[in-house]
Amino acid sequence: MNDLKKWNYAYTITGDFDYETVIEELKTIARGEHVNLVVKVLSTPIIHQAAILDFEGNPVFMVGLMVFDALFSFYIEDYEHKTELYLLLMKILSSFDGLVFFSFSYHEKEEIQKVYQYLEYQGVDLSAYRELDQIPIINLQLSKFESLLEALYSIHPKMKISGDSLFRNNRLVNQLFYARKYEEIVVHNQNCLVNESIIFKKRWLKLFTI
Repeated sequence: MNDLKKWNYAYTITGDFDYETVIEELKTIARGEHVNLVVKVLSTPIIHQAAILDFEGNPVFMVGLMVFDALFSFYIEDYEHKTELYLLLMKILSSFDGLVFFSFSYHEKEEIQKVYQYLEYQGVDLSAYRELDQIPIINLQLSKFESLLEALYSIHPKMKISGDSLFRNNRLVNQLFYARKYEEIVVHNQNCLVNESIIFKKRWLKLFTI
């Protein structure tokens, strides 16, 4: 995505948006009996038509989402039920017109493409969901190999980073999943969403708001 499109998105996400309705719909969205949900409310909201996406696992077993002041972590406890999670993800991406999605790196966009292909292979009718090229997912990185830590320190070199034992050990996430340590992964997912929201508010908006 070129800078002109980013400037355009920065302008469009400043309009009025009914956050309360979106948050309530996410809390009550039909998600299948095997998809768990943990919600955490923050005191520092994103006051824009924006949502932060952060996935955990390879393959994905947790979908993290931040809208306004709410962190949502949707997850399964067994890959046997991943179709339920993936259908939920497609529903979320298709249900909220005007909401622009952000992630740190192209990982989430690539994983969504894999999810779409997996569901197609399973014979799922996807006609009710948006085409992938119609879903705006903007990468918060300034360069392809920029790490989350580098991005945070680019905002302030003495920034305090949240105490997250998995902050630089994402490979351990899958091990924790198989060990059924879901609470630890949820906390990690929440920390990722918070850190990415800081990059969105304190760097991306400043760069692309005219």
